[in-house]
Amino acid sequence: MFLVNCDNKGCGKSTKAMIDLDDGEAYCGECDRPIKNITSFAKSQLKGFKQVRKKSQTFSFKCAQCGTDARPIITNNHLACPRCKSPSTNISKPFEILVRQAIESDKEGDKDI
Repeated sequence: MFLVNCDNKGCGKSTKAMIDLDDGEAYCGECDRPIKNITSFAKSQLKGFKQVRKKSQTFSFKCAQCGTDARPIITNNHLACPRCKSPSTNISKPFEILVRQAIESDKEGDKDI
C-alpha cells in the first residue's frame, strides 16, 4: 500500500491515494479531492500497487449536500459523506447495516496489507 499526504485544505491526512486512469490525477482516499503535490514517479507507483480509482464503488451514494458520488464513511457512529461530512439521511436502516459491514470489512482488509 502506497501512502501519501493530502495537500488539500481541511484534510492534510496521510492516506491511501488512488489514481484515476482517465485524467491521470491522484485523489485523496479521505476527502476524494485531487492531490496536487504528487510526482509522476508516485503516480506510477500507485498504478503499480493497483491503487486505481474506480468509477463506481459498491454501496456508493450521491450526497444531498455536495453532490459527491462515493461510499459513505462512519463518523460519530453515523454514515456521512466522505467529502463534506454531512450525515447520510436517505439510507434505510436495513441497507445501512450492509453498508457498515462493507466499510468495516474494507478497513480490516487494509490492516492485513
